[in-house]
Amino acid sequence: MSTPVTLKQIANRADVSEMTVSKVLSGRYQPTQRRAVARANRIREIAQKMGYRPNAAAKAIRLGRFGAMALLMSVKPHRGALFTDMLMSMHDTLAEHDLKLTLARMTDEQLTDDTQLPKLLNEWCCDGMLVNYTDDVPEKMVDLINAHHLPAVWVNTMREYDCVRIDDVTASRQATEALLAAGHTRIAYVDYTHGPASINPHYSAKARLEGYRQAMSQAGLQPREELTQTGEGVPRPDRVGFVMQWLDSPDRPTAVLCYGQEEVLPIGFAAMSKGLVIPRDLSMVSFGEISLESMGPRLATMLLPTFEMGQQAVEMLIKKVAAPDRLFACKALDTRWDAGQTIAPPHKEPGR
Repeated sequence: MSTPVTLKQIANRADVSEMTVSKVLSGRYQPTQRRAVARANRIREIAQKMGYRPNAAAKAIRLGRFGAMALLMSVKPHRGALFTDMLMSMHDTLAEHDLKLTLARMTDEQLTDDTQLPKLLNEWCCDGMLVNYTDDVPEKMVDLINAHHLPAVWVNTMREYDCVRIDDVTASRQATEALLAAGHTRIAYVDYTHGPASINPHYSAKARLEGYRQAMSQAGLQPREELTQTGEGVPRPDRVGFVMQWLDSPDRPTAVLCYGQEEVLPIGFAAMSKGLVIPRDLSMVSFGEISLESMGPRLATMLLPTFEMGQQAVEMLIKKVAAPDRLFACKALDTRWDAGQTIAPPHKEPGR
């Protein structure tokens, strides 16, 4: 492995002082006179030919910045959804500012330790953190971040300040209104992911249910919620059977709003096994990054703005690093509507 090229070597080759080389290569020297401009260009050419690479550690010491941000996550699954578009937008937005992204996965013990969390930024050589910890957030972790004034922006989390999230209440209300506009009155809300035993679940669990209830109430209709009454949710092997129960009811729903796309396939499978056709006999809407087409017709979907969420979180964090004590108002992002092919007017069945 070749040894790194030093400023002194470049200075000797260019027959100038080491300080002049440092100023030119750091961009601090911007001459206007012709001879000085020519000398600066020559220094840059020599540095390029010699294969000079800036010393990141020296630059960090000089500027008081590491030039990187940490994406902080728990090692426990389902504590923070790492959306592909969100990750890519974080990386690309940071790159636009000549910054890098570092992934930091930590245990709850580390995240609530009085000595470890405050040292995280220095140990990971980062200037701030994007906190992608969304479910059952330890309060001590929040207290430590606030007490030590760590520059942090929370992603996909319901907080009053320093966070970027999705406006799930409005999105759910609009999704329900789309089913109402198609003529449906027997609309069910289905969430098999969360149950009464869930501890401090993701904020969207309550928000999407609330948006559905608002739309049904405004339409003068009784909400119908197909939720599990026990446990943390409906186990995946039991979901089809759970759907069968309410599909067999004499006043079965003619449309469903699903919490997420994990609810879609069990409902679709159960409906088709009973000879029901989607959307003729059962209209469906869900939330997701993309619109599913695994059942044939493209699923009507409230598209989650995950790319914008990563982008906006980075922009907020850059401002937070510059002003750690300033509180930035939470940004609630709008979803986009894809009408898909799974909404149709309610079909009147023979004998009903």
